Amino acid sequence: MSNLNHGTVTGRLAADPKVFQNSDGSKSVHVTLYVDRDYRTADGTRPSDRVQLETYVRPETDVARTPFGYMHQGDLVALGYEVRSSVYADKQTGEVKYSQGLNITDASLLESASVTTARLQKRLAAAQTALQSAEQAPPAPAATQRRSTRQKAAATA
Repeated sequence: MSNLNHGTVTGRLAADPKVFQNSDGSKSVHVTLYVDRDYRTADGTRPSDRVQLETYVRPETDVARTPFGYMHQGDLVALGYEVRSSVYADKQTGEVKYSQGLNITDASLLESASVTTARLQKRLAAAQTALQSAEQAPPAPAATQRRSTRQKAAATA
């Protein structure tokens, strides 16, 4: 019997992969892709869906040396996945909870390193410029005291 519990999504990363440390020393990597649909709307735009996926990295593996260490916001990637379901008890209520997720089994970078590096450098330069602009902005005006109705009337008299 073949495994029908898998698929592939191709799209652009919504943000840099997020890495979380697990209690056992392993790491959890969360990725969100914008995946275009295969049709255009009446106004000519192609809608996209946000697809959230995750994977786990062994404690002895450095995430920076995996494909996720080379992925950045806007990069075009293809991710193979399988659907996983889990059952767990809520820590506060003890209620049994059910969840499903897409677990990454394969990752491919679909753009050259020069293209992704240029995009990252452009994003970092824009962030640096915004930071410098914020530092050079004039200070906010000092708060003024509100005048009571009686003071306003006296000022106009």
